[in-house]
Amino acid sequence: MLYAKWSNPITRTKPVEKAVAAFIVAFKVVAQPWLNIMAACPGATTDDEVMFNFVRDANHAAPVHHETPIGADMYAVTTAMGGQKMKTKGRTSTLSKRAGMPKDQGVDGVRKSWAISEKANDGPDNQDSPGTVKEFTTGATSILELPADSSGKFLNSWDQWYDSKHPKRAGVWSKKTVTMIE
Repeated sequence: MLYAKWSNPITRTKPVEKAVAAFIVAFKVVAQPWLNIMAACPGATTDDEVMFNFVRDANHAAPVHHETPIGADMYAVTTAMGGQKMKTKGRTSTLSKRAGMPKDQGVDGVRKSWAISEKANDGPDNQDSPGTVKEFTTGATSILELPADSSGKFLNSWDQWYDSKHPKRAGVWSKKTVTMIE
């Protein structure tokens, strides 16, 4: 009855179209488990796939799991810009003159770990020490704005190449950089 109203241009109205849309949603809840069973069935054929609009499990693409760590080393140069702003440029060994990311290895940004210390040699020992702050930026160059009371203190920072879609692939942390904040 609903299909007859929907297929006739004279009786096809907004309420009929809404009723058809509601029917499709309700039917999908009932039909999806059946389609899943058919997709998993070893006896399903290509003709069944076309007729019932599903993909057999045997024809699913093998998923790609990116697990190998990012191999490029991170060389970070941090400079004071004045006004408690610090600029960091990340490079690889092959990009020695310009800031740049090794995008061919799946890198989509830089993760920075930083902390402020009173003296140059009394900062945290490593990037995971208590009191460090971790931030992510998209791009090889980033500007870090520090609090006004940090002038004359020292920024202790570490950087790493990062794949935000696959965080387990993060690259090796750079060596600690200590820079005076102007």
